[in-house]
Amino acid sequence: LQSRSQENISEASYLYLNQLAEALHIQNAENEFQAIELQEDELGFVHLKMQQYFEEIPVYGGQVILHGKNGMINRFNGNCFPTPELSAIVPEITSDQAVELVHQGRAVVHG
Repeated sequence: LQSRSQENISEASYLYLNQLAEALHIQNAENEFQAIELQEDELGFVHLKMQQYFEEIPVYGGQVILHGKNGMINRFNGNCFPTPELSAIVPEITSDQAVELVHQGRAVVHG
């Protein structure tokens, strides 16, 4: 369960990211980010680490840390990526096949 202050920080974080959505080229912070770690330092500042997702898939390297105090976020750092404009993600192979290719040393990176 979250405390009320954790709920406030979470809400403030999504509000902050949504206010920056145009500049960050993201569509909806609530759909694209999930809190993964919350820390409070000795000065009472909170630091909320969030992972970026696309269609429930973690975005590699897409993590931000939002910083604030008293339920307000006033800065962030980290990396996030523009929301992809894809109609759908359809894998060409299964996750089991991908693991097998890695074990065989035959994995190929496209792009």
